[in-house]
Amino acid sequence: MKLQWNIILPLLFVFGFLLNTGEASGQNCSQNNVSVQNFLLLDSNGNPFTSGSNYELGEVVNGKLFVTINVSSSGNAYSTKIFFDLIVGGVNTGRKSICISDKTQLPTGVSIYVIDLSWKWGNLVEVKNLYMSWFTSAGKACSELDETSNSQCYTSIPGFTAELPVLPDFSYTASVCNPVVQFKDLTMGGKPPYTYLWDFAGRGTSTLKDPSFTFPGTGTYAVSLTSTDVNGNSNTIIQNVTIPTLTILVDATPSKLNANTGSIKVDISGGNSPYTIDWLSDPEGFSGSANTVDNTYTIYNLGNGTYSITVTDAIGCKETISVFIDWAQILSNPMSDFKVEIDKSKRMSILNWSTESERTACTFIVERAIADVTHFQEIAEIKSTGFSEMRSDYSFTDDHLPSHEVRVYYRIKQVDGNMQASFTHVSSIMVSGLTDKIGWKAFPNPSVHNKLQLAYSGSLEAKDEKILIKIISPQLQKTFETQATGNFIQLDGPIQLFPAGLLLVEIQYGNRVEILKIFKR
Repeated sequence: MKLQWNIILPLLFVFGFLLNTGEASGQNCSQNNVSVQNFLLLDSNGNPFTSGSNYELGEVVNGKLFVTINVSSSGNAYSTKIFFDLIVGGVNTGRKSICISDKTQLPTGVSIYVIDLSWKWGNLVEVKNLYMSWFTSAGKACSELDETSNSQCYTSIPGFTAELPVLPDFSYTASVCNPVVQFKDLTMGGKPPYTYLWDFAGRGTSTLKDPSFTFPGTGTYAVSLTSTDVNGNSNTIIQNVTIPTLTILVDATPSKLNANTGSIKVDISGGNSPYTIDWLSDPEGFSGSANTVDNTYTIYNLGNGTYSITVTDAIGCKETISVFIDWAQILSNPMSDFKVEIDKSKRMSILNWSTESERTACTFIVERAIADVTHFQEIAEIKSTGFSEMRSDYSFTDDHLPSHEVRVYYRIKQVDGNMQASFTHVSSIMVSGLTDKIGWKAFPNPSVHNKLQLAYSGSLEAKDEKILIKIISPQLQKTFETQATGNFIQLDGPIQLFPAGLLLVEIQYGNRVEILKIFKR
């Protein structure tokens, strides 16, 4: 008898261990006519994450866990409950018991909501020791199911990794005036390893993970990365890559009428000092050069006209800008202390100026030019205080800056009651381009009930600009022009023409082209 107990006790221990893990759970789960296809992570609204999802590695993300069920021809499942260990970032958060169908037939081939979930972006979310149990008729409730129920069942001890779509992303390193740019792949989601296809603004391609590429010179280039996982799922991201050049800030002082008293102050940053400055006026008459300049140089004794200022650094990196010197006129309310500053965090420029006294009413017209000083446009009118012996301070905020990298010039035009006008000097700021996470997004995605809207997350520069939309499916292609209402474009009408499945929506706006992938149900 002693020998018999020594044999039976280990067998009972093994049997008990199998019950605890859900491997047997009192049933033979070998038929698997109802099985789990996969688990998916979707955002808090139940939509797929995209390459435009603005998360950093390690940032806490709130989303939802969904499951997809497969059923064979002989399968028939109603009330269904799943039991599993949820592993987030390598930490077991505990055993879960979730009813996914109660007294109704179990949906198959679609994503079924399981639970709300928070995790750190980049961490794996795993479902292990999975046990699923169900009844084959609609009469019994989900509450009657547990891990030892006398019912149909399916089990998977290894379980699943909750899937994100393939989310291509990349960073890059570019230095001033250096055409060679180093790229670093940041793709996540899907099932790695990935294959890559880089397109460097139509100037070359690469299939390397972290390539480098030599561009023609400084400027901004639209670079795309298409990442494909082992299952053949792929997505594409397009980012603007900027090779910086020298930064030149100019401050021009008007010249008195019929006298060469104007000046241009040039401030230089970036590149390698010392610098050489060359200038040439239009109309001709004023030109010159200064060598071994550190960071600041003022050109004096200049007359009215447009000046071309070229700065060359110690290694030959060159940048040219234009600046306009106007005639100064003496009015009854002379302006002073004109300054322009940029608030990069709020993406706006702030203009300040003042008058020491005002002996008549006048109007201040704020004028702006983009990229050069040959096309100033009025953007605001401000009435003066009028008839004051005290100092008057004025301010204006321009919160409609261009979305691309460009220099923006400002000046204040003062017009008195006799329609005489004078100008402040011209002052400029450098506006940096928006990151590529600013752009067009589509929702809902997947599109249901023929509903689709595009939203632009930045600031549209020209509200009345025509936007070219192209919708493409394997069976159909439509192209049309439209305009944004606010920052939105409604596509409910056009999308009705397309069958269910994957659609590509191409948006041509200004000099940018964006492509969104939409799934229509």
